[in-house]
Amino acid sequence: MKFVIRDDDTCFWTTPDDLEQAFGAIWNDTPVSLACVPFNSGKLPGGMDHDPDSSAERFPIADNAELVRAIRAKIESGQISIMQHGWSHQDIDGTPEYVDGSSLATKTIEGKNYLESTFSTEISTFVPPHNSIGTQGTRSVVSAGMNILHAFSHRPSER
Repeated sequence: MKFVIRDDDTCFWTTPDDLEQAFGAIWNDTPVSLACVPFNSGKLPGGMDHDPDSSAERFPIADNAELVRAIRAKIESGQISIMQHGWSHQDIDGTPEYVDGSSLATKTIEGKNYLESTFSTEISTFVPPHNSIGTQGTRSVVSAGMNILHAFSHRPSER
């Protein structure tokens, strides 16, 4: 039996200990795909504000050098692969950024290039934040040459 494990929201705020706690018992046998946010907004994983006044502030994942070193080592050992998870994962007026965001083509390419440079690996898969993507978001990902990994909600109203 084979499994695919996808974990969303790896970002500046993630620690190597967070990943070890979640996956340390399995990633020797089952690789884990991390959906990484290149330039996280002022949000912590789970959507809580780090600083309510910092919604415009960005926290680049590469600024967490300890996390980057740990992930690179896991990539080299084949225990982790990286996917792109939006640009900042910030909602715009309550709407996920890839449903109705601006400059998505530019942000998609910028995020892809940034993650590839940060982790010294190719990125071929995009995971929409909140599993929500609109026409312009889809076009931007396709133009960037990436696949889209999308999960449908269990709620019929969100399909």
